[in-house]
Amino acid sequence: MPTQIQLFEVIAIQRDISKIGMDVSSVLNLVVKRVLNLLDTDGAAIELKEGNLMVYRAASGIAASHLGLHLDVNSSLSGHCATTGKAQFCDDTSDHPLVDKKASLALGIGSMLMVPLTHETQTVGVLKVMSKQVSAFKRTDLVLLNLLSEQIAATVYFCEQLSADKLLRLARRDEMTGLANRSVFMEQLRALISVNQDSRTPFSILIIDMDNLKYVNDTFGHRAGDKLIIEFTARLKLALPEVDTIARLGGDEFGIILNSLAGHKELNLLRKNLREHFLDDLDFEGNVLPLDASIGGATFPEDGDNIAELVEKADQRMYAQKRSKKRERAVETSEHRFANQIGTKPNPVKPN
Repeated sequence: MPTQIQLFEVIAIQRDISKIGMDVSSVLNLVVKRVLNLLDTDGAAIELKEGNLMVYRAASGIAASHLGLHLDVNSSLSGHCATTGKAQFCDDTSDHPLVDKKASLALGIGSMLMVPLTHETQTVGVLKVMSKQVSAFKRTDLVLLNLLSEQIAATVYFCEQLSADKLLRLARRDEMTGLANRSVFMEQLRALISVNQDSRTPFSILIIDMDNLKYVNDTFGHRAGDKLIIEFTARLKLALPEVDTIARLGGDEFGIILNSLAGHKELNLLRKNLREHFLDDLDFEGNVLPLDASIGGATFPEDGDNIAELVEKADQRMYAQKRSKKRERAVETSEHRFANQIGTKPNPVKPN
């Protein structure tokens, strides 16, 4: 039997799922993060059945960088789990006929356990836990996963009787903005790298961070912060009407895939033009909400030929820009104080 501590943790996870409500993407992400500690394992994922594919729509631990990974329903153990609606143990991924060996090797999985996500008679996906070690999972782990899978199914389907199609749309979208979520961003980036790997055809990505969201939340409240996010999203869409993939990666972070844009010169010009859309602050209930963004870009294959390298390079450039702006604000603040001392009218200084 599971330990009392584990059962209490399951109850806590179920409670937190209920608090989230019908934000399916957030529910899936919460489960895969919390299950790591629940079972003291190396990775977890929720795969949804989309046509003939099993797609990683939430992932943590060793699976975190593989969001959007596709597995064939007919040639993977998770596909077999979803098709049969039965839990599956795999004590050794190198010696199981239904395991996708290539995917398991890429993730470094030694053993895994998965349970189907079923509402009434329809299985739409699986909850999977994975370990670097062989034979890592016990029957008590299955009991705990079944408790969570039932809660996920109840939350996703029972409350509003969602169809499978609606579930997939919700799992791919950020609820507040309607943009694609991190899972879709990673999925499409992975696909684009795969398509262009042999030809080395260049494309670019942007990582964008809102500069003032914490300040707005702390000063004016989260309702104002939500309004700022929605306005930020609207301006992104206005600035980039031809871009296929604009995603909210989480919190104040956004990602953009530019299929046809190549080269740092073009990328830097786009970054400059994009920032101009955030020059005007937002008026909200008599308050002025400061709106600005730090933007970093990276180009395939010049800056990297895999997801980790491209995202890391774009992140580094985004944070470099953020640090540069903070230094500029520090200088402006000093000038502001000096102007006050000599009695001249200083220019206003935006918050960090």
